[in-house]
Amino acid sequence: LVMVFGVLGLARPQWGQKEETVRVTGLDIFFVLDVSNSMNVEDIAPSRLKKAQHVIRSIVERLKGDRVGVVLFAGSANLVSPLTTDHSYVLELLPTLGPEMVATQGTDIGSALELAASAIERGAVDPSKADQASKVVILVSDGEDLEQSALIGGDAIKKVGAKFIALGVGTEKGGPIPVRDERGALT
Repeated sequence: LVMVFGVLGLARPQWGQKEETVRVTGLDIFFVLDVSNSMNVEDIAPSRLKKAQHVIRSIVERLKGDRVGVVLFAGSANLVSPLTTDHSYVLELLPTLGPEMVATQGTDIGSALELAASAIERGAVDPSKADQASKVVILVSDGEDLEQSALIGGDAIKKVGAKFIALGVGTEKGGPIPVRDERGALT
């Protein structure tokens, strides 16, 4: 009888349900990542895109209790992760992000910033308490804006009350965009 109750005690049975509201305060951070073909340039090792992914990874790994989201862009923008506290999901997603994940090539920073701003608004838990959590949009790009709409996107970021940080990836000298065959050999 003692062994049965001992095993039962180790199993830690629980009865009933208890619903509890937990208030979490922290940052809402959206990473807006450029995945245009120019991000494959290897002017920094191993490439601009890999370096950008490394920078985002190092930031996300240091976060505690903050929500993170990711927007990809080139000629068009895609929301690949809405605001989430599941940092392991974002870290798992990062290495898979590349130029093939957007419909059109080019660089349209403005539409990506507008998408991030609308995703921040949709992800707000309670808009009346919007100032409880700080909102941040971090643009990671090689800086080329072919559509020249970045100022419009910047206005959208400002309208939702988010702070804006731009991280440039690459060198001033630049380099050619590498073209590889199916086996990964440079052509």
